[in-house]
Order: sequence, then structure tokens, then C-alpha cells
Amino acid sequence: MEVQAIEKAIDIASQIEDKEWLCCLYGYLGDMYIHKYNMLKFIKYQTLANQCIKDIAFRDMDISTQVQMAKSFLYIGNHKKAYELLNLIEISIDKNNIYYNEIKCLQGIA
Repeated sequence: MEVQAIEKAIDIASQIEDKEWLCCLYGYLGDMYIHKYNMLKFIKYQTLANQCIKDIAFRDMDISTQVQMAKSFLYIGNHKKAYELLNLIEISIDKNNIYYNEIKCLQGIA
């Protein structure tokens, strides 16, 4: 049921050509599949997510997309790059930001 809802959202995001939203949706599907130990589907959706934002400068992305990008570097083992991106995000937000705690957790992993 959840996958169907996400696929419907992907269709809508594709129609309106919202690349950042597509990245987040594909990233979310990738996260779902990595937790189910389905690496092929995880890789598929991570690749699709990264392709959606390849032409967008990191500083121009919204925070959720920036966090998704940092996570993708963690997933492939590029901890240094993930940490650099997380630091950029951290200095651009307030401690009361909804993403602040997640960023700190991810920095600990990186």
C-alpha cells in the first residue's frame, strides 16, 4: 500500500517535473528496500534519485534533498563526502530546525 502511494506521488512529481521531490521519493523507496535487504531495488532507486538532481547545485537544493544526498554518500561508503555535506547543511540551519537532530546523527555515523 505504501509503495503504491509513493509510486502515485512519483507520477505526479514527474508530470510537474519536480526533480527534488522525485529525488526524495526515489530516495525514500531506496531506504525502504535497504531495510528489507533488497539491494537491487535499493540501488535502482538510489540511482534514479541521484539522476533527478544531477543538474542542481547543492546550495540550491532544499534541506530534505541535501540530507538525502548526504545519505546516499553514506550508503556507498564515501563517509568523508557525506560528512562535508552534512557540515554544510548544519551551518546553514538553526538548532531548532526539524532536520538538525538527524544531521547530527548522520554526522556521528560519517
